[in-house]
Amino acid sequence: MAGGRLNGKSAIAVRNSTRFLAGDNTVMNLILDYQHDNYPGTSFKNNMLAPEGGDTSPFTDAYLNGGKDLGIKRHNGGAAFLLDHDLSSSLKLSSITGFRAYKSNENFDADGTYLYLLDCQENVKGNQLSQEFRLNWDNGGKVSAFVGASYFYEHSQQNVSLKSDLQYTLPVVAGGEFKKTINGLNLPAMVTTDVAEGVG
Repeated sequence: MAGGRLNGKSAIAVRNSTRFLAGDNTVMNLILDYQHDNYPGTSFKNNMLAPEGGDTSPFTDAYLNGGKDLGIKRHNGGAAFLLDHDLSSSLKLSSITGFRAYKSNENFDADGTYLYLLDCQENVKGNQLSQEFRLNWDNGGKVSAFVGASYFYEHSQQNVSLKSDLQYTLPVVAGGEFKKTINGLNLPAMVTTDVAEGVG
């Protein structure tokens, strides 16, 4: 099949958690994580145009253009810093600071055929920052309470590009009607034999 390995997974992830004790009343935790995904292409399968020598069943091999360029590569990492400080036996201040950054690039053959109909690329990147403060009160009775404030910021960008070769797209869209007039459109011969005859 074209497209190499499809629907596979290849991921590497690491995580570290470190605790700091600053006296008897303060506990700090730092958590770091990172993951890298390098997945092969997604096996889109067209239910109208069968690959050469194959069929349209979603459970059989797909034949996609793009080869080994299909797939997704993604970087995702972040950090979290947690602080708990006892102000008194019943009052505690908690702080949670978070940061995350990600970047992803994906190439996929959205039409699910060997033709250049819908070849897509998606590039995504962004970062996030959050901060939370909470004041907790608990004296061991039936009632406990807290008050706090939080802030969240995100900056992200997503670009999606779509490529299509009209010498393949036009015959497929026009279907049987295109077969009747294709000789008058002066399109490449490969379209008349490989596409128009296949979809009429």
